[in-house]
Amino acid sequence: MSNLKGSTKKTNKMRIQAVPMTIDEKYVNNIWYFLRNAIQDIQRKNNRDLRFEELYRNAYTMVLHKQGEKLYTGLREIITEHLLDKVVGNVLNSLNTNFLQTLNLAWDDHQTAMVMIRDILMYMDQVYVQQNNMENLCQQHPHPPAHPPPICL
Repeated sequence: MSNLKGSTKKTNKMRIQAVPMTIDEKYVNNIWYFLRNAIQDIQRKNNRDLRFEELYRNAYTMVLHKQGEKLYTGLREIITEHLLDKVVGNVLNSLNTNFLQTLNLAWDDHQTAMVMIRDILMYMDQVYVQQNNMENLCQQHPHPPAHPPPICL
């Protein structure tokens, strides 16, 4: 047997380097179109056939591969477009009939949709949005009542 007392051990430190991850632009666009269509379905209350785990994984993939800006700006565009093209028209058309009821329904629908969208884009909200000091998808009231709904953009 060899004598371990007098032997000197040479330790080699193994360095692990991050491998740069690249993602094909066509693949990113396919993911984005998939997510965009799903978000629009949610806004139209047509979300019965959506698979939320798959949507979350796709959003996660985009953020992981440094595509958070595309996801965030695209989401803001979709929300703005929906509110201007669909919601505002309905509310304005109800000015002389059932304005408050229509406005309240539009707000409730928007809040419900935004909670679902926030769940899909949770990773983007927690990572990309916070790292870049951007506005979160949904904020809680600073002084909430008993069970407040979140305030969503």
